[in-house]
Amino acid sequence: MERVISEPVVVEWGAPGTPTAFRWRQRQYRIAEVLSDVREPDYRRNWRLRRHRRRLVVHTDEGRWFELYA
Repeated sequence: MERVISEPVVVEWGAPGTPTAFRWRQRQYRIAEVLSDVREPDYRRNWRLRRHRRRLVVHTDEGRWFELYA
């Protein structure tokens, strides 16, 4: 079952740009594998203020997967 939950998470980063874990709802999740890492331009802003959003699809060491936006 998929559902969107718009809540903040805190991502821990390891080697250059590699996520290693994240904290959500007072629980720590270790990332076993990054399945997808895509940077998308944020077209809602003026081109001078534009930054890229980052979408990560990760697989945890417990066998769950999450889609995170940064």
